[in-house]
Amino acid sequence: MLQSTENVDGIYPSTGGYAHSMLIDAPSRWLVTSGTMGLDCDWNALPTIDAQLDAIWTNIDAILSANAFSLSDIVHLNCMLADPSYSKANAAAIRSALNGRAVPRTVFCVQLLDQSWLAEIQVTAAQ
Repeated sequence: MLQSTENVDGIYPSTGGYAHSMLIDAPSRWLVTSGTMGLDCDWNALPTIDAQLDAIWTNIDAILSANAFSLSDIVHLNCMLADPSYSKANAAAIRSALNGRAVPRTVFCVQLLDQSWLAEIQVTAAQ
């Protein structure tokens, strides 16, 4: 399967580690996750945005691994942040988790279901 990241001429350039699109040629397997939060195993939210993002990416890696996928198979992200000030921390966490690989992503600023939840990330992966 070939993944090709595209930045389209004639529209604003992608910046900050995302791509306008990604062509996935002939995937044989897809994995779509639910939104994943920065919670411990007892559903307790970790205290800071950085701690929650670290837990989110640890959880995403575990979900991917349980299905024989890896972080390099991620082809799209939906990121929900409780406050726009979390944008830089989110971008840094994505860059770190994906080793700088750009993937299409959409970031929303939303009110999450619990006030202690600061971020939630949903992943689509393909092989």
